[in-house]
Amino acid sequence: MVAFFRGGIMRLYEVDESYINYLKLFDNRVLNYSGENYTKTRKYIGVLLKVNNCDYLAPLSSPNKKSDYTNGKIRKSNNFIIRITDKQRNILLGTIKISNMIPIFDKAVIKYYDIHKETDEGYKKLILKELRFIYANKEKLKNSNKIIQSKNT
Repeated sequence: MVAFFRGGIMRLYEVDESYINYLKLFDNRVLNYSGENYTKTRKYIGVLLKVNNCDYLAPLSSPNKKSDYTNGKIRKSNNFIIRITDKQRNILLGTIKISNMIPIFDKAVIKYYDIHKETDEGYKKLILKELRFIYANKEKLKNSNKIIQSKNT
């Protein structure tokens, strides 16, 4: 069951940077949120999922020309990467990396991402578009979650 609804409201969560840095000591698949190749440091934001009674955060990620496109066309989503698209304009907004989920053993390392406090207006608009997509495609998340649960049992 997808566990990002609280009181019927879908939420994104932000992960504490020190926890991300800690996880990176043990797992090189933890996505970067900053570094020398980044013009801006981004928050580590994602969707909270429950897999076999354990909480995981599936991070949102920026589009990647190498892995998200084939011959200039947006690749289809699969069970491990959900591509967040604006179908009207045929553009890729970002991805939800189910394959790069991180464990959330202690809720103290995450907090509700309050979009109203976002000061970067461009980023705020992007996140709002991504949230609309997530709301409209919540069944994709549920299906990905079910597949992951079945592989882990």
